[in-house]
Order: sequence, then C-alpha cells, then structure tokens
Amino acid sequence: MTRRGGQGPNWLIGGLALLALVLAGAAPGPAPAGPGRPIRDEPRLSLNQTMDYRQRVSADQAQGEAQIRELVATAAFEELWAFLPAQDQWLEIGCCERLTAAGSYVGVEAYVLDLMARHAEMAIYHVHPHTRFQKENYTAAKRRQKVLEEALPSLPDMEAMLSLTQAQRRLRPDGRLAWRIVSRHGVTEYGLARPDDPLPEDPDLRPFAFSRLGLEELEDAPEDLEANRALIGRACADLSRPPFRVTFRPW
Repeated sequence: MTRRGGQGPNWLIGGLALLALVLAGAAPGPAPAGPGRPIRDEPRLSLNQTMDYRQRVSADQAQGEAQIRELVATAAFEELWAFLPAQDQWLEIGCCERLTAAGSYVGVEAYVLDLMARHAEMAIYHVHPHTRFQKENYTAAKRRQKVLEEALPSLPDMEAMLSLTQAQRRLRPDGRLAWRIVSRHGVTEYGLARPDDPLPEDPDLRPFAFSRLGLEELEDAPEDLEANRALIGRACADLSRPPFRVTFRPW
C-alpha cells in the first residue's frame, strides 16, 4: 500500500497495490496452491522486505494488534498480514515493500487467494506508519490533518477491498473477510456496510479520495487525545455511507 502523499491540498495518494498475479487469480479457475516462498516461524510480527521467506507468527488478535502498534512508531514502510482467528496465526502476504515518491508501497501476493480458499474466516491487516508528508509551508492545522488521516482508508485501499472481496466470494462463498488498518491512533475497520451485501457495480469512491477533516474544524478543535479520537471517529462516520462502513477503535 502506498500511503499518503499529495497532489493538491486535499488529494490523498495511498492504498493496497494489487499485483497482476492477484488480479489474474481473481478470474474463474482454481486458486494458486502453496505459500510460494518458505514459511519461517517468528516470535513477533515485523516488517520484512526480503522475498527469501514468509513470516508466520502465533498470536491472537489482541496480541497481534499490539505488536503492529509497536511497529508503527518506527516503520518506514507498510506491511501486510492475513490473520487467521481459528488458528491464532498471522501470515505475511505483502511483498515488494519500499518507499516511493508517493509514499510507502507494499504489494499483495497471490498467496492470499490460497488462504481465502482454505480458511472460512480471515482478516487482512496493514500498518499505516507515521506520515512523512509534512511540508515546511503547512499550517499547524494542515499538519494535524495529515497526522489524523493516518487512521483513514484511502481510495486505493477501498479499491483493493472490493477486488479481493470479489475473489474471496468466488473462492469461499461461506467465508468471512475483514479489513483493518493499524495506526498510531488505533485500529480502523473498513468494508461493506454488511458482510453479505452485494458488491456495488459502480461504487462512488470519491469520499475516500479527499480529506474528510476540514482545516477550519481542526483549527478550532482542542489539541488533545480525546479531541483527536473524536475527529477521527467523525471522519469515519462521514465515510460510512452506503454501501460502505468505516469504524474506528482507539488505543
């Protein structure tokens, strides 16, 4: 996922990068088999830029989220994991992690399709590091806007959610799939308003392309933890318009 830069005062760049192999795997036909690269059991979740192995960590949801929270403070790029609640396991599904002019980038491996086919319940997590898009001429409100937006899904995040939800429904019609972001602010869950809703044919994703936090609102709001949580919560509520739902759980 690239995350987030700017081509104008409100434009947000960022999101899950769907590799061509993943998109091809979403077409009719069997899911890819096997992990693709060796699995290495690790004691804790970490950012992994090498393709020499895939990390696997045994931890429940709360433990895994806490470990990702620790990574947020120093993470230079994004990483992506599939959490399997029935096994209390976390499997790395990101690759090609790097920094770009537009932000940090992580691709999604086709291995995720194999996991979808084999597991009835799964959550896809990615980390949103501290924003690096702070310009010298930004006002205090603009800087705060960029910081709080770390908790919000971007337009490409939503595009990836729709594409892979379609693949999951083909591979595992009885399956349940959740999408979550871990940031310094908390855990944000995003997706369809109801898990069994039909996929929209022509969804309006424009609300996810522009800032939901107004500069005037930020200038007038108190600068404390509770105010920040309230601002993010309101932004998520604003994004929760049919057919989508975005919720925020602060630390």
